[in-house]
Amino acid sequence: MKKIIIYSSILVLFAGFLWACKSDFLEEEPKGFLSGSTLANAAGVEAALIGAYAVLDGHNDDNNNWAANPWDWILGSITSDDAYKGSEQTDFPEMTQLEIYQWSAGNSMLNPKWVMSYEGVVRANSTLSLLAEATDISEDDRKRIEGEARFLRAYYHFELYKVWGNIPYFTEADEKFVKSNSNVAPLDSVKIDLAAAITLLPEEQPQVGRANQLAARAFLGKAYLYGDDKDPAAAKEQLDIVVS
Repeated sequence: MKKIIIYSSILVLFAGFLWACKSDFLEEEPKGFLSGSTLANAAGVEAALIGAYAVLDGHNDDNNNWAANPWDWILGSITSDDAYKGSEQTDFPEMTQLEIYQWSAGNSMLNPKWVMSYEGVVRANSTLSLLAEATDISEDDRKRIEGEARFLRAYYHFELYKVWGNIPYFTEADEKFVKSNSNVAPLDSVKIDLAAAITLLPEEQPQVGRANQLAARAFLGKAYLYGDDKDPAAAKEQLDIVVS
């Protein structure tokens, strides 16, 4: 009886070893994956656009709630006279480095801004790529979606430009995610996207929070006040329309 049990155990172990040597279990289809063809329709494009807006709340996987949002308190208020960090040097020392303008490239406060802003760019470009493939979207909605996506793409690049200056500008036509930042003019690309958005967006949106034509004009007016070739007259032209 003991021999039978021993032999049976050996057979079970041997069968287990044979099964463990197989690599089939490594080849599994991803669960919850949506292909481009699945999203290339009205519902998918709108969902992708909402995803591009969602980055504005600033939250990422590390729960950094400042990275891509408009108020930008770490790189805005702390580095200006709007706020004083205070506390001890050992309490968030990297914020102190930013406050006294003595930061290094390895400052961890910079990375969330970079990552989340480009995440917004990727989502805006993905929306435009899906829009080009979708066939069940009306012409009016097609123009509106393109206008919103280009507005958001301009915004996220502008946030990067304010901090780093010469940053590579990505569009839906780019297939590689590595670009040189030499001889680039990101602010010019921001203005081009916003000028296009003005012609594409409606004057009013049925849903609160979506970019409209006046938002694009206000943003373009602001963009004209940045850079080496500031154009106050062009800025005033856009802002006067918004005010009136």
